[in-house]
Amino acid sequence: MSALPKYVHVDHRIITGVIDRLSNKNSASEWLRWMIDDVLADLTGQEKQYPPPRDALFDLRELGKLYGQAVFYCTPYTDLFGLIYMDLASRSTKSGLGQFFTPQVVTDMMAKMVGHQAKLPKDRLLTCLEPCCGSGVMLLSFARQIYADHGPGGLSRCGLYAIDLDITCCCMTAAQLLANAYIHEAPYGELLVLRGNALADSEDWITVVHATHPEL
Repeated sequence: MSALPKYVHVDHRIITGVIDRLSNKNSASEWLRWMIDDVLADLTGQEKQYPPPRDALFDLRELGKLYGQAVFYCTPYTDLFGLIYMDLASRSTKSGLGQFFTPQVVTDMMAKMVGHQAKLPKDRLLTCLEPCCGSGVMLLSFARQIYADHGPGGLSRCGLYAIDLDITCCCMTAAQLLANAYIHEAPYGELLVLRGNALADSEDWITVVHATHPEL
């Protein structure tokens, strides 16, 4: 991503506009689901949960590039997918997304209250769990606070854990956390994203992404 031209500026509204334009062929929620799935597959090599039709592949490649540029130019650990999701949800006649996420200004405040200048343990990981992760905004804000206080290396001493019933939310969380770790060169000590009910038996949970720092 370091080769990106410095004059390029991309934010979530540009991506939302592209999805909105493409939704004359398929719904906005389908395009967003395909995009999240495509980004996650690129980052992990996993099979796609929602394989898109062949005629959507070119546009998805362009959306993926826009997302990568937005992550690169935004403040590290910005909840881009949450912003895109909510922007599309406001167009209810086109999207039908039907979920609403906590704004990042709120989760940033929560992360500062809980994690500001937190000491990183030497014998274990500093952990953060989001039991109903949505777009992963709480974990993004936690990572942003650790990044600000301790630099990129601080996140290698942190374990981030997420679970949600909605597979799209799980993929959204995993994709955002992995994209930021890769683009901002700040790998986590451990990242685990699960699909399931946090209040139910863990035997029914399904692993979406599990990654650990190579030095651990």
